[in-house]
Amino acid sequence: SASLDLLDESNDDHTVLQFDSNPAQEFARYDLDRNRTQQNLSLGGWWIPSERLSLDVSYGYLATQIEQDLLFGAESNSANAARDYTIENDNVDYEQTVHTLSAGATLKIHESLDCRVEAYHIRSEANYDPDFATTNLEFLVGPGVVPGIASSSELKEISEIDLRQNGVKGRVNWQINDNWSCNVTATYDDYEDKNSNVYDGSVISYMASISRVW
Repeated sequence: SASLDLLDESNDDHTVLQFDSNPAQEFARYDLDRNRTQQNLSLGGWWIPSERLSLDVSYGYLATQIEQDLLFGAESNSANAARDYTIENDNVDYEQTVHTLSAGATLKIHESLDCRVEAYHIRSEANYDPDFATTNLEFLVGPGVVPGIASSSELKEISEIDLRQNGVKGRVNWQINDNWSCNVTATYDDYEDKNSNVYDGSVISYMASISRVW
């Protein structure tokens, strides 16, 4: 089986009004655009060598690209270039890609009992690049104004995500009778952060459920 979803959306009709301290202009107008494209591909295959055993493998790919105008700040002063309270930048980039590969096997032990084992590998990458020019700002602190500098230097590097996830999942289903069924699942996930050790770690989870049909 195979499927492909393509998305292309844009919003060029979003306006933000900010207070402007210039008496001749009550509000400053900012027209912010946003464009997003996304590609989602999935491939899957099954093989049933016997009545009791079935094998499957799947691959998934997701890519997202966003270009969005950036506006940071709570007040503008367009009448005086020496005083600036906002940062505006066009076409700020955000990109994300995710690859997923999984393989599993389902074994029917008895008419009312079957089990499944699945292993998977996921790679996730993302980065955000505001890339605005270094700006001299004035921050309102209480009754006074404090000068400061805003810079996008190294923001892309510290916001980058590069994760590897490896996991194994096991599940047992028991159809007790026509009305009752039981399910037990155990999952182990290991995470590796390629850029740092912030997201390194592992998770073990167990879940049991029982259901009845009327």
